[in-house]
Amino acid sequence: MSDKKTGTAFVKTLVGVFALTITQSVMAFDLATPFTDPLQTLPTIIESGAVLPGDREPIPCPVSKDFGSPLVLTEAVDLALCNNPQIKGVWATIKVQANALGEARAAYLPTLSGTVNELQTKTTYSDSRAANTTTRGQTIYGTLAWRIFDFGGRAANRESANNLLAAAMANHDAVLQKILAAVIQTYFDAQTAKATLE
Repeated sequence: MSDKKTGTAFVKTLVGVFALTITQSVMAFDLATPFTDPLQTLPTIIESGAVLPGDREPIPCPVSKDFGSPLVLTEAVDLALCNNPQIKGVWATIKVQANALGEARAAYLPTLSGTVNELQTKTTYSDSRAANTTTRGQTIYGTLAWRIFDFGGRAANRESANNLLAAAMANHDAVLQKILAAVIQTYFDAQTAKATLE
């Protein structure tokens, strides 16, 4: 009986220490931070933003413009790059491919799963003097699986995800250059038309 009390006290103490540690950790720093990108698959362009050649800072989106004053070329470029649906589409593709790379890297990690079942059975004898019975039981299952050999399947998936992410980033650069060239051409066409009109 005293062994059972000692074991229960030990478990309570262990749970208390664990709860205190978790509470202190939550108060010390944000627990979500390590889980934002644990496999480090997001490229730096996602956090820093796209930087045009010759610029030091990323494109300042959203851009505010008072259209009561004349539109200068830099404002036209910023407005176009911040509001173009093609650029938003390729930006989303970069994020999707970074997530796919994370899935490919996660295939190297072990998998832990657990199941807890609780069962209660109650037997009642209405026409008998036999005592009613109640039985309670718990089952706990845990599984840890770690794939060691897969004959190159995970490596091929990871390499494919890396290449698709690189392609998405190159496509983003190409779309940026295409939109930038179109905006500059359109801006100077508008300036030429205005000068011709005047």
